Amino acid sequence: MNDTKRNQDGVPAQLLIEGMARYLIDGKATPVLEFAEQLIGKLALRHICITLLSWLKSRDRLQKIVPMKAGRNGSQTALKMASMKITEAGSDQAALIQLLNIDSSFNLVFVICDDKVQLHESFSRKEIDEILDAAGKMYNPLRFSTVRRTV
Repeated sequence: MNDTKRNQDGVPAQLLIEGMARYLIDGKATPVLEFAEQLIGKLALRHICITLLSWLKSRDRLQKIVPMKAGRNGSQTALKMASMKITEAGSDQAALIQLLNIDSSFNLVFVICDDKVQLHESFSRKEIDEILDAAGKMYNPLRFSTVRRTV
């Protein structure tokens, strides 16, 4: 993964993805996320990490499924997944916008265009595939299930 795009601080995009995934596991900010945590707070950063990683993981999964689908619907779905509406950040929309405008670890990987979050346009197709693959492998949220109580 030596080809992975680096931001101006020399941090690979994959390192940001890994840092976000680790943050969700243990709640500790890696050096890549320390400024973001100070800027928007722990809870908002956690929610934004969940939102961004969920989008990237879904996009990775879709990328593997769509080639198997024939016809127009599969390609339209893939185009829709190329961006994430800013409203998907819910109550942390303002924090996400602030983070992407100020923090270089984030704003050189993600950009906002027409109220949608996208991967930075400077990434090649191969780099995007590597980022999506990293998110797909590193972000594995716990599955919750409930069991009915029998009285």
